[in-house]
Amino acid sequence: MRNFSPERVRTRRKRLGLTQEALATKAGTAREYVIEIEKGRKVPKATMLAKIADALRVRVGYFFVDGVSNN
Repeated sequence: MRNFSPERVRTRRKRLGLTQEALATKAGTAREYVIEIEKGRKVPKATMLAKIADALRVRVGYFFVDGVSNN
């Protein structure tokens, strides 16, 4: 089963040197929403997830894990 990973959002954002505010601006949402996503309190809908993926330069599938290592 594949599950959304808020840690992957946070890790990728930091790897790109973006603040939560910068990610929110790029994705067209509020910083508070990004915080909620990164803390695992919210799971973005498909349209927002696509915007976040675009802002972080990854495919949407990057944010999901299925128990198999991607290393």
